[in-house]
Amino acid sequence: MERLDLRNRLVRALQIGEIRPWFQPVVDLVTGRLLGFEALARWCPGDGPMLPPAEWLPFAEESGLVTEVDLAILEAGVAQLASDQLKLDCSFTADLGETPEGDAIPAAIIQLAGHHVVGADPSTTAAVQPVGRRGG
Repeated sequence: MERLDLRNRLVRALQIGEIRPWFQPVVDLVTGRLLGFEALARWCPGDGPMLPPAEWLPFAEESGLVTEVDLAILEAGVAQLASDQLKLDCSFTADLGETPEGDAIPAAIIQLAGHHVVGADPSTTAAVQPVGRRGG
């Protein structure tokens, strides 16, 4: 019963936007130069404190919801960057692992780039392709 409850709560969290990106800086340890940011998935329920990823992310992977989590983070992250009206060079890296739905990630990047990025060149965004799968 506990797993079913967690699945239902996770599906609901995805529907109402409780799964959010938290941007962690990526810094060159030698120069101290900021190289970029990585978007980490965080569950921030409206009725309580943030749930640590260790409590729900493995379940999302086991239950097949990880692609939905990835897409939610990707969409919210791109939207947040676009809303900040910053001129940024963006690149996306996705660990597609062994997820059968992995091809949805590059397709979503192309769609989001065209939707959120001002002046996005469709010929450039169309070049986004999966680079490979772990264990494949």
